[in-house]
Amino acid sequence: PISMHEMWTVGSGEKEMLNQQKPALCHPERKHYATGKCRPCYAKSWLTPEYQQRWRAANPEKNRAYVLKWKTHHPEKARAIERDNRLRREYGITTAQYERMLAIQGGVCALCNEPPKNRRLSVDHNHTTKQVRALLCWFCNYLVGILETAPDQLERAAEYIRNYAYDQTA
Repeated sequence: PISMHEMWTVGSGEKEMLNQQKPALCHPERKHYATGKCRPCYAKSWLTPEYQQRWRAANPEKNRAYVLKWKTHHPEKARAIERDNRLRREYGITTAQYERMLAIQGGVCALCNEPPKNRRLSVDHNHTTKQVRALLCWFCNYLVGILETAPDQLERAAEYIRNYAYDQTA
């Protein structure tokens, strides 16, 4: 029987075979690393967005598992990235632009001038033109959304409140 030491010891002839690697196809003077390329060219090939996009499309389960693992290890970064992506996708603004708008408004709702209580201010925008107007608290954004579809109801609602307002001094 062969001892464990003999099994794992590489003979001199085998060492020579290991050292005589194929040359890289991209740079024949360099050693082959993977997929026929030298180490720097291989690193560049899988760092390209095109390669990564193809890999994600070909390996959706592996990608989903990787993303989930990354998000659990980097929750703050993941939330920031998701928020920035949502702002860009839904309103066409960046997080920096949102923060600039917030600073210009003094950190308060543009309609009621109250600071946000437990949520960030919502991005108010025209649903037809997609143009961003201002940052509103949740309640004001909700009201504007309702009244935006029927502006004449705003005047009727104001008249209703004036007609049925109770005297607060009594």
